[in-house]
Amino acid sequence: MRLPKVSIIVPVYNATTYLSKCLEQLVNQTYKNIEIICIDDGSKDHSHTIVERYIEIDNRITLIRQKNRGVAATRNVGLQVASGDYMMSCDSDDYFQLDAVELCVKALYSYGYCDAVLFNSTLFTQYGWSFVGIEGEAYNSIPSRIVGEKSNFLSGFGNVCFGMFSLNFIRENKLSFREGHIYEDWEFVAHFLSKANNIYWLNARLYNYRWMQDSSICGNITLSCLDVFTTMSLVEKYFKEAGRWENNQYSFYIKALGHILYFKRERLIRAKEDVKKAFDKKAEEFVQAIPYTMLCSLVHFFPMADRVALLKLHKDHDVEVEFCMENLKRQRREERKQRIKSFFKGILMKFFPAYRVAVNTRREMEQMHGELMGKLNEVTWLQYENRKDIDLIMRKLGMNKESKLIEEILVKKEHENYIK
Repeated sequence: MRLPKVSIIVPVYNATTYLSKCLEQLVNQTYKNIEIICIDDGSKDHSHTIVERYIEIDNRITLIRQKNRGVAATRNVGLQVASGDYMMSCDSDDYFQLDAVELCVKALYSYGYCDAVLFNSTLFTQYGWSFVGIEGEAYNSIPSRIVGEKSNFLSGFGNVCFGMFSLNFIRENKLSFREGHIYEDWEFVAHFLSKANNIYWLNARLYNYRWMQDSSICGNITLSCLDVFTTMSLVEKYFKEAGRWENNQYSFYIKALGHILYFKRERLIRAKEDVKKAFDKKAEEFVQAIPYTMLCSLVHFFPMADRVALLKLHKDHDVEVEFCMENLKRQRREERKQRIKSFFKGILMKFFPAYRVAVNTRREMEQMHGELMGKLNEVTWLQYENRKDIDLIMRKLGMNKESKLIEEILVKKEHENYIK
């Protein structure tokens, strides 16, 4: 059976800092039947020279240079020239796990040749923080294998880099990225998944996503931020036309509300007042279109302050907001108490040696207690599992002193019994 060829599209724009890591992970993939299509979208640095250096050592890499047209147009160029059976996409500042392509191809074999394989990711920052890319209640019940028409999360799956997609399916359905707009990948992926019949969910973190607040999407905010509402309406339209809206609307709303909160909390801080007002108006229209009972259910996935912010956008908000406000006030009072307590504790630790010694002693005792309990649990487990003599277990754990102590106690008990 012929192994499928996988085309990996890499949009490149001013990526000299991270591009080598990206390409290194691609050329060393454990699955070899791939092509790597790098499209330099008018970079002003020397990104193309890095790609050319890798072309000299790996003939599977292709470089296309063009004037700056944006990431959507760049990906469309990649779709046009790709010669593989399946397509994957990797941003130039991110990278795949070395076995990412291989695991996706194995998933194809285990379920027949399906339209797409979706997988999870790891988000990481320059400060060393990392967390799961796809998480939350909407995804906790994802089965290991999904059939499209029975799914309940496809409308909320929005990153083209977190999957392998059939190129034949893309071309048969004339799918492409919407140029000149942001969130073009969510719209593209949702359009694909609304039509697809066989989708495989691979619960593995195969993609490493570099989260940077100073990236292009987080730069100067203009009225283009309203594109997110256009994308939302298109995603809803695609799934309604396919007859899959009923199953997928819940995960769609969670993703959409999360985007609204993200814009208001993170991106609109530096925006002009006219942009903020336009966004708030669109957000209010979107939230008010959601049935209030469903909105009350949806907001339980968000922190209390975010619940209040979302509920207040709906014209029917009432007792639910008052309840959330009371809880929020209670949380803030507790947080204030903890801050005050920590402040005075820090002063005592700094200026009162006796208090500092007492606190440190207590920490040491807690640590010793934890270590002792760990040893005792290990002893109990070994004794239960292996039915070994307690003396042998003690020696195995390096607790010779404890073992000798137990022997002395046993000897004394035998002596006392003999005297009695």
